[in-house]
Formats: sequence, C-alpha cells, structure tokens
Amino acid sequence: MTVDELAEEADRWSREKYQPDADTIDVDPDSDRVYHGTERQSYEDIFLEELGCSEDVLRVVIDALPDVSHRDIRDSAEPYYSDAYNFEPIEIARTREKADQDEYGFANRDAFEWSEFCSQVKFSSRFFGIKDKLDELFGEPVEYGQGPVKPPYELAAGQMLFRARLIDGNLTEETLQADGASLLGPPPSARTPSRRMNVEFIPVLYATFARSIAVTELRPGIGDSVAVGRVETRVPLKVFDFTVFEQRSADRRHFYDHSRYDYITQMQDEISRPVRPHERQREYIARPRSWRSTSRSTSDATP
Repeated sequence: MTVDELAEEADRWSREKYQPDADTIDVDPDSDRVYHGTERQSYEDIFLEELGCSEDVLRVVIDALPDVSHRDIRDSAEPYYSDAYNFEPIEIARTREKADQDEYGFANRDAFEWSEFCSQVKFSSRFFGIKDKLDELFGEPVEYGQGPVKPPYELAAGQMLFRARLIDGNLTEETLQADGASLLGPPPSARTPSRRMNVEFIPVLYATFARSIAVTELRPGIGDSVAVGRVETRVPLKVFDFTVFEQRSADRRHFYDHSRYDYITQMQDEISRPVRPHERQREYIARPRSWRSTSRSTSDATP
C-alpha cells in the first residue's frame, strides 16, 4: 500500500468514526497551550493511536490526508483536519445529543405541549376532541388552590365592573337609552365576533375593574364613540388571577414551586399580548372548559 492509499483509507475511516467538535477546545489565555478533553482528541492523536506507528510515519500520512489545498485556504476555505478543534467519536456525540435533547424536551415539555395544543385548536380541531387534552394540560381546578401561591380567589358580591362597546350601526345612543342594560351585557350570539378568549358566535362577557381599560381593550379609532356600562356582581364569583406570579415579593422562589406555574405564566403571556383586529379569529386562545362557567356567570351581573 502506498502512502497516498493509506492516507485515503485513514481519511475514510476517520470520517466514518469521528466528527469535529469545535466547542470542546479549552485554551489557556496565558499561554499558547491547548487542552483537549478526554473523549475528544486532536486528529493527530487519533491517527497515532489507531495506526500504532512512529511519529515519522504519522507525519507522512497526515501530510497526505485528502483535504483542502493551500489555494483553497487562501480563498477562505476551512480545512477539515485542523488544530483549531478536537474530534470526538460520532457514536458518543449522538448519544450525548440525544441525552441533551431528552433533557431539553423534559425541561420544556410544558411549553411544547401547550404550543402543540394551540396549533391543534387554531388549525385542526377547534371544537371537537379537545377536552381530554385540556384536562391533561391544566388538570383539575382544585390543583390551583394548593401551594403557597393560589391564583383562584372569590370576587365578592357588589363588585363594580366595567364593560364597553363601540357605538355603531348595531348600537346607537337611542337603543342604549331604551335598553342599555341588556345591550351592554354579553353580545347576542349572532353578533358575537371572535375575541381573545372566545370564537365567533360564542358570547363571553368581557369586563374590567377600570373604565379606561374597558375602552382601551376595544382599540377605538379616532372619531369612534364608545359606550361604557357599569355592572355590579349579584353573587360571589370564582375568579382566576393569571397575574398572581407577577406580584412583587422579596423571595420569588416559592412561585416556581407551584404545580402549574408554567401553564399559568404561559396563559398570562398569551392573554396580555396585544392582538390586532385582523388577528382576532386566528389568535383565539382556548382554555379549560371547567373554567368557562366563571365567564358566563359574570353575565348575570346587574347593570
């Protein structure tokens, strides 16, 4: 076997068994010495160990390895065999990468599952077969009453809330004077547009604790007129506070101990993100059906 034939065979073998790993070099800033990891070696050490030859023979083989030419290097080509990085066994690299992916997937499983569910609701099955998935994602409402931070609480009867609607062809000042109480409640099903937490034709009453927020949520244009109604709750209502983990606290570590922290914060991010009018139908956010009674019960409030 000639040197060139041996070098070609060594190159084929090394590329099948090893791969460059640019992130494993550890350089001492106070010297020119480069330290290599135990599983990652320089290509010269790998060939020396595999060939079991003298330094002189090794150097001849390395010089004959198929690689980019000096002209290619001048044209900014990167040589494959370089002292700039180590090489590691491909099998070990794949095992490590799989472990890293598994660890990343486990650490971010909540985000992945929520994203997958949202895609299903938006683009695949909006109305059917989602209850089981919601129950799996969000669990039972009683779970949210456990731990040091409890998002659910009770809104006492007599609480003032505000509801706003744009005055347009379907809602005029005359009709408001005649029947403002019903007109400022949940919209009729036939005229219910898609919003952040409901799809088209399924009414949900949106109300706030502040008049200004009710107006802002409508995003009225210049020259638009807005009617604002004040409602008072008749009975205590069960409320879920998605902002509970934004509370200021000297020690926030107990927030992360909550069993559903990831889901609550994801929902808070989704709900608080601005949605422009042309995005409303597409950006509908599903939520557990077991919580929908809270939204409907607000519609019984007295204007």
